[in-house]
Amino acid sequence: MEHRWGHRLSTNIPVRLSCMQSPDSGCRCLGCLESVSASGALIRTELGIRPAPNVVVETLAPAVARYPSAFGHLLGAADMLINGAVEVAIVGDVDSPDFEALERTIADSYVPSLVLAGGAQRGDGSIALLAGREARGGRATAYVCRSYTCDQPATSAEQLRAQLNALVA
Repeated sequence: MEHRWGHRLSTNIPVRLSCMQSPDSGCRCLGCLESVSASGALIRTELGIRPAPNVVVETLAPAVARYPSAFGHLLGAADMLINGAVEVAIVGDVDSPDFEALERTIADSYVPSLVLAGGAQRGDGSIALLAGREARGGRATAYVCRSYTCDQPATSAEQLRAQLNALVA
């Protein structure tokens, strides 16, 4: 399959890659990228076997550079591929003022690729992001993680804001 920007792809997976045909088709690429990412599909390229989402983003890079405002979602996906998700878990009483302060801090912050979960401590593991997390010192506690590495648990809005700002700096 030859594409506009000279990348040569061959694949045995039933994925529609027509999103690569023109630079103005960024919106059609969303379903392609999301479904391929969820499937863990691989594509054979001239550079070897690569994860399909990476190939999609790399193939569209010249068009994204030229028309960045047309590819907002794709740029978000590229950020997720490069940096991974930022996961924040807030554990504590959802009606408490300290929980609300942590919640407000997140709402007031721009954090690309944010995955957020909050609620009372759960021992059943029904919400994976909250599993094994506990409120510290009777106060709502936020856990900020990226790439399976977490910062120190934050019990104040100031601590949480500093951690979030460090991630996007």
